[in-house]
Amino acid sequence: MFEVMRNVRSSKTEFLLSRLPERGVLTKAIFSAGVLLFFSLTLISLEAYGRNSRASGIGHPLDSHQMVIASVDYPEEAYLLWKNTGYKGRVVVSLSSRLNFVHTENNALIPQEVSSFPVTVHNLPAEAEKGLNAKNFLFAAMKTGVAREVISILPEAVFREKQDYTGAEEGVRVLKGRIEVPFFGSPRTITAMPYFKSPGEPVLLFINASFFRGHEPEEVFRGLVNTALTADYVVLCRSFDDPEVGDADRERLRSFEMLLRGGT
Repeated sequence: MFEVMRNVRSSKTEFLLSRLPERGVLTKAIFSAGVLLFFSLTLISLEAYGRNSRASGIGHPLDSHQMVIASVDYPEEAYLLWKNTGYKGRVVVSLSSRLNFVHTENNALIPQEVSSFPVTVHNLPAEAEKGLNAKNFLFAAMKTGVAREVISILPEAVFREKQDYTGAEEGVRVLKGRIEVPFFGSPRTITAMPYFKSPGEPVLLFINASFFRGHEPEEVFRGLVNTALTADYVVLCRSFDDPEVGDADRERLRSFEMLLRGGT
């Protein structure tokens, strides 16, 4: 009787042991879980560090009439305002008929002939600012770290042209309502008003008078408000560099400014 019971207990023990993973498999599973946890915590820490190191003000909804608003004559002045204010690592939202992201030879920062690595580039911001102009000021903002992401909102007709033109370019993704054009890993998006979605954090907002050739001030204001966009700094550009921008466009820009300030 006792012998039968011992045999039963032995069989049960062997059955339970057979259901457990082998020691090597278990160790690998624990190690893999630990690696995943480590990388997850690292990513969370990096994101928290990145957010804490970004220099920004307090974001406000556009219809709160509490943002800082600056008016400039030329697009590149927006970059200088952001830089001198001390902004870094920001999301820039630009409303313009142009992308203002031209790569120039002056911004080729890596020396062609080097004797050792890593390559040291002295005074990177100053080098990136060489040749700063209306065509490349957003490029300079990304290069110098003022911006970590750029979202360009184009008039719909211009956006459709960009979709047709950029579809075959390497590294470019043409999606419904947006074009993704990463810049050395930093996100850069081209879109139009009907497809724009707020990035979910306060932005540096740049609005060029050229955008109002295809849009009315009230339409643009209400469209941005409806996306729940928040901003702490708004730059309105009269764009005297662009011969296609006329007095009527600048007058619409002025009307848009009145809406931002709570006037009519």
